[in-house]
Amino acid sequence: MKNGSMERWLYSVNSVSNALMEHKSLHGRIMLENIPSAENHLDTIMTAMKNNHRLRIISHDYCENKDSLLIVEPYLLRLWHQRWYIVANTVNTNEVRRYCLDRIVDMQVMDEVFTMPDELTWQTVKLKHRIGLMNLLDWNHMFRGADGYIPTIIENETLDTDEWIELVETVKDLNVEDEVLNDSFYDKLDDDLKSEISGFSDQGECDEEFKKVESLKKLLPDWKWYDVYGEIDDAEKRIKEEEDEADYDDDYEQWRSQSEKEDAQIDEMFGALRWN
Repeated sequence: MKNGSMERWLYSVNSVSNALMEHKSLHGRIMLENIPSAENHLDTIMTAMKNNHRLRIISHDYCENKDSLLIVEPYLLRLWHQRWYIVANTVNTNEVRRYCLDRIVDMQVMDEVFTMPDELTWQTVKLKHRIGLMNLLDWNHMFRGADGYIPTIIENETLDTDEWIELVETVKDLNVEDEVLNDSFYDKLDDDLKSEISGFSDQGECDEEFKKVESLKKLLPDWKWYDVYGEIDDAEKRIKEEEDEADYDDDYEQWRSQSEKEDAQIDEMFGALRWN
């Protein structure tokens, strides 16, 4: 979760819990949805994640109706469509996979520790890889419907230009342009790019952004990119004005320093004359 998002989620859960407790008399008129295995495995997994300990799990495959004993290194934890998942390195096969907690029959924390990849979080994972990981979770929820993972990214995350390029390339690789490329997509693209451009502080950033926007134009022939180019022009003008103002301040400071030095020399000269 992004900074603050876990706190917001906990606050929301706590608020709902308090409301339900205050109105228990309505229990027959309120229907809730269970989150499988949350109470069974979450604490164990988070303890293992916190200390980088491996887990020994028995996972049940409902398709083949068999159990598998696996040693995993828990990397990431995800609540997705009322189910908890871990994304873990599977030591048995040396591959990163996802495991649904309600399919884990048994779980034990091992004494063996593992090395967590540097600064690996849901936020530092490249966007394309995040989509790939979520593809492991549930292909049907990747892009179809308002709560699909790609639409959720577009709606709730602020992406930089590099991430938008990755997202568009992924959408094309998945051949789901018809499901994703709509007015809301293009509006969010414009908003994110303009927000990023508004924070530029030097001409080099504008030049680099122009090249990236050109790449996006080739990927999105139906994109109305005029506002984004307008934002780049505005940023260039602002940066030029700030640079000119900084140059003026530097020139003025040099002039003032030189004037003070000359005044001091004149005062010293007249002082010497008075003493003579």
